[in-house]
Amino acid sequence: MIPFVGLLLMGWGAFNVMEGLVDHHLLGLHHVRTDSRHQRLWDLGFLLWGAAMFASGWVLTQREEWTDALPLDASARNPATGSQRERT
Repeated sequence: MIPFVGLLLMGWGAFNVMEGLVDHHLLGLHHVRTDSRHQRLWDLGFLLWGAAMFASGWVLTQREEWTDALPLDASARNPATGSQRERT
């Protein structure tokens, strides 16, 4: 479950960073807060928040004790017995 949450965070973070770069900075389509004198700071904060979500998601997917508990895919099964092969 934890690696799945990590992948969700990575996806949301990547989307926020790309959307922030393209829509806020490159095209100027909209801003996070339009009623503020500090639109650029709000937009940069949005980018930092997206990067933090991506980074924390990446950390969650890298924890070995969590990823070792994941079931192996079909290619990692022993064709003769159907049991899982040892990880190397």
